[in-house]
Amino acid sequence: MDIQASNADILIASAPLTALLATYGGQAAIMSSPIPDDFKASALPALIIDPPVSDEPDDTYTKGGRRVTFNARIYQRPDEYNGGTAPLVQAAEQARKVLRAIQNFAITGGEIVASEVAGPEVAPTSDTAVAGRLLTVRQFIEEA
Repeated sequence: MDIQASNADILIASAPLTALLATYGGQAAIMSSPIPDDFKASALPALIIDPPVSDEPDDTYTKGGRRVTFNARIYQRPDEYNGGTAPLVQAAEQARKVLRAIQNFAITGGEIVASEVAGPEVAPTSDTAVAGRLLTVRQFIEEA
């Protein structure tokens, strides 16, 4: 069960979200952590899905389940001529909307029953010229 890839596929399928993002490798800049070495932040945001920070059992008497928590980070190099951080804020809110709407969604090895999303909050950056937002996602997964 690849939580990062499953969520990346869901986000990439959202036309309203991908319209707000930079491109990388010929598609919307939605990638799994670690960030590719040749990727550079731009005036349009990029979205990075981190590996799970927790993966806890959530079994019932009849089914196996998991509670998985991961972060989605959105970064942008603000450009005062392209709206400053407005594209970053819009992309973070749209990503939150898409991730919160995931329920009863089949993935390899199970089904995402529900998603909770906290944020967006300010995300840490090592480059002062880059702005970021952080979404913390908790998904309840029923295993097949």
